[in-house]
Amino acid sequence: MRPTITMKLWLCFGLLILILASVGAVSYLQIDRIEKDLLQIVQIEEPLQEAILEMEINVGEMAGAVLNYVWNLEPTDIERVRDSEADFERFAARFDQLAESDEEKRLAQEVAQLCAHFKMLGDEMTMLAGQRHADLRLFTKNAKEIDQFIEGKFRQMIHRAAPNAVKKMEAALSMEVNINKALAAIEAYVLQPSPARRKEIVDSEADFERFEAMYRQTGLSIDEEMCLSQIDKDFAEAVKAGNEIIEITDKLDELIKRFEMNLEKIDMILDDQIQPLVRAATDRATEDAKSSAATAAAVLLVMTVFGTLVGSFSALSISRGIIKPVKELAKGAEMIGSGILEHKIDIKGKDEFRHLAGNFNQMAANLKQSGEELQKAHDELQQRVEERTAELSEANELLRREIDEHKRTEEALKRTNEELQNFVHVVSHDLKTPITYIQGFSSALLDKHKEGLDDQGRMCLERIDASALRMERFVSDLLALSKVGKVVATFEDVSSLEIVRNVTSGLKERLKAKGLELIVEDSLPTINCDQGRIYQVFDNLLVNAIKFTGDSENPEIEIGYFDTGDFHQFHVRDNGIGIDPEDHRKIFEMFHRLKQIEDEQGTGLGLAIVERIVSQHGGQIWVESQKEKGATFYFTLAK
Repeated sequence: MRPTITMKLWLCFGLLILILASVGAVSYLQIDRIEKDLLQIVQIEEPLQEAILEMEINVGEMAGAVLNYVWNLEPTDIERVRDSEADFERFAARFDQLAESDEEKRLAQEVAQLCAHFKMLGDEMTMLAGQRHADLRLFTKNAKEIDQFIEGKFRQMIHRAAPNAVKKMEAALSMEVNINKALAAIEAYVLQPSPARRKEIVDSEADFERFEAMYRQTGLSIDEEMCLSQIDKDFAEAVKAGNEIIEITDKLDELIKRFEMNLEKIDMILDDQIQPLVRAATDRATEDAKSSAATAAAVLLVMTVFGTLVGSFSALSISRGIIKPVKELAKGAEMIGSGILEHKIDIKGKDEFRHLAGNFNQMAANLKQSGEELQKAHDELQQRVEERTAELSEANELLRREIDEHKRTEEALKRTNEELQNFVHVVSHDLKTPITYIQGFSSALLDKHKEGLDDQGRMCLERIDASALRMERFVSDLLALSKVGKVVATFEDVSSLEIVRNVTSGLKERLKAKGLELIVEDSLPTINCDQGRIYQVFDNLLVNAIKFTGDSENPEIEIGYFDTGDFHQFHVRDNGIGIDPEDHRKIFEMFHRLKQIEDEQGTGLGLAIVERIVSQHGGQIWVESQKEKGATFYFTLAK
């Protein structure tokens, strides 16, 4: 049977239907694949990016609130911390729910563990900040009570005409200055911990105790004893609170470093590990959509050409109805993938292509909104950084003011010390003339009228002469003490071995009378110093060593040297009666004399003068000794 036109038309139409059915099936599969890729971006990857952004914002707010509470103790900061923790956990749970790959889930667990440690550090820091604030208030309260006792009671108790009035006033003023110095040093240590500030606190507390001991040595009334007992109680509480403040501040400093390291780790994981994973997944989904669109276009093109050969105009018309939307989708996917988020895909009709175009357009709008939110978060973070910078500038200004106040206090103390030195100098000069008269008259009486006096009279004159001689030595030592630091020292390079030899030459008879063996190391170096002052240091230490040997068997004195690098370190060692450890610090105080030595010629100023000379040379002096085991005096001189 010959085919008719109708049969050919039906055959062509049947082939066209077959082609259209094939094209429709292929198009549906490709469009479904594209839609799945786009849904992957819209429903999973975009919420993942949003969760990451919110986690970064909340962990930053949490860190800012914790640090702000540590410094300012604002109760609202605790609420901010709790809110930020809750928001972070909510978005972390959402991220964990949306995460698909094992790597994303592993990183989500790592962030959760770091956040838990981050929260634990924050809780510990807020707790320590509260404890430190309480201790600081206690220290301030005790310091104010001590000030009130000294200002309100001590000064009223001191009779200005009393012999020890000046010494009492000096000790009371120094106690007041040192407790305030300790308070200022602790407040500065809280702002910026350092070994120098820690030492300043310890030195201020030690100076307070030293001046309190000085006050006690002047002789106390019952009222003064009661006041000092209350001051001791307040001072003990203040020292305890101060030590706790230092310990808490050191621990807070370490916790803040760990806190910031944890924050950096969380930001690094979110920015450098999770973000690239999510971005890579988004890029893969976009590439898959573009690849599916390109494949669909190629398949449709081939089917269209074949349909054109078979179905002519009708097949071509149908092909145009499919190819154009696919091209629009491919073009839109390419432009959106290149970052042109303002582009809109406009497809007419009510089929899947329009729905797919709507998903594309919605995805572009969401990505644009996320970018704007990210920029907004960046701007807010930048603003918080600027605000924090302003706060730090203000804190630096406050610290500068405190330093200026501290300098003014030091100047006032310096003026007081200068006035005291001038007073000692004037009094010593005023005393020297009458003492000379007493010595002259007593010597004249002994020389001219000795035969006319009985034993009692001669003994009285001899005692007067001996007392005047001792008073003259005392005044001379006072003058020497007042000149140390006041008279400009002349520094020159001299041999310390030569200085020691000159000193021992002057003491040769005393050494011989005691049967002492003197050992001097040959390694004593050339030093830059005031030769006369250093001569006085060695002379005082050797005279003390001679006295301290007592009646020891095989008495021996050793003078040695050790190079510490930045300092020359000398020592004078004896094998005498030794010094009780309780007196190690007291022997450098003015007028302090050891009870176990009967020394009528001593004034109690020798070691005080030595300490001032060594300090003037940039060094320190100390003693190491036990009872009946000899004593070793060490002192250093700056190179």
